[in-house]
Amino acid sequence: MTEKLLLQSKNTKYFVTIIGGIIVAIIFSNFIAKDLIKNLASYYRIFQERVINIDINQNQLLLSVASYRVKELGLLFIINFFAIGKTYNLLYCTYLGFSNMVIIIGLSYVYQAKSILVYISYITPHYILYALVIAFIFKNSDKMCNDIRFNRYISDGLLMLGKLTLIFILLLIAEILTETYINPIIMLKMLNNL
Repeated sequence: MTEKLLLQSKNTKYFVTIIGGIIVAIIFSNFIAKDLIKNLASYYRIFQERVINIDINQNQLLLSVASYRVKELGLLFIINFFAIGKTYNLLYCTYLGFSNMVIIIGLSYVYQAKSILVYISYITPHYILYALVIAFIFKNSDKMCNDIRFNRYISDGLLMLGKLTLIFILLLIAEILTETYINPIIMLKMLNNL
């Protein structure tokens, strides 16, 4: 029972920081950087025009996505082996809430009511795998930080490290491939229908 409550409070903490990031983004975009958000909307218009009319170089896109995601999620994975990992996780959730809300607000200047549909087409289905990678890291952060470092038996700690790393790599590869090969198709179909 206590373990279940502790797990719920951990998840609540991450959810609250995402909501905090969303609130900060709303304040930022409405009061501080309104002109910046309008410029972002102009960027989306140009982006839509160019994306519809180009052929996607899948190899270059794969390298670009892999480079970005390996750095971003690799850092998140590695930093959770240290005590600062939990603090970094909270900051990361705030960043996710902030950045995604700024994107939605920028899209709303261009697409009005359709902005949520456009946003969903940008993030589906790779964000499902992205969320799974992040959830996997957050769920195992205690194991990564404490159990592996302080395990009395080195072989047990290395085995656990190997399992966690293998699962992380497989989830990361699935996310990268989905973002590279499936997302562009969905996004282009949505943009062509606007």
